[in-house]
Amino acid sequence: MEVVLLDSTSVDCTVGMEERMAGLDRFELLPNPTEGIVTMDLGSSDPLEDLRVEVLNADGRIAYTTNLRSEGQRTLRQVLDLSELRAGLYVVRVINSTGSASRRLVLR
Repeated sequence: MEVVLLDSTSVDCTVGMEERMAGLDRFELLPNPTEGIVTMDLGSSDPLEDLRVEVLNADGRIAYTTNLRSEGQRTLRQVLDLSELRAGLYVVRVINSTGSASRRLVLR
């Protein structure tokens, strides 16, 4: 994507939410859109590390956070109760020592 400003300055940028964390093969949020209860399903070919989950609102502020222990499993399924949050578009980010991955979530 190229953005051209009126003063003839141009800026190249990439916009996307399919960030990949090293070793993470699956990152699903179901259902999406949701009324507030969402199941996060993670999978990896290697044992997962412990994770921090952050849900960011449209302003980029953390609206919800939790820490998850993976106990060396290759799959992790966690139910998130986001029913206290307002309707809107959110970003769910999982973070470990190797990086992070993000997905969009619509809350009705």
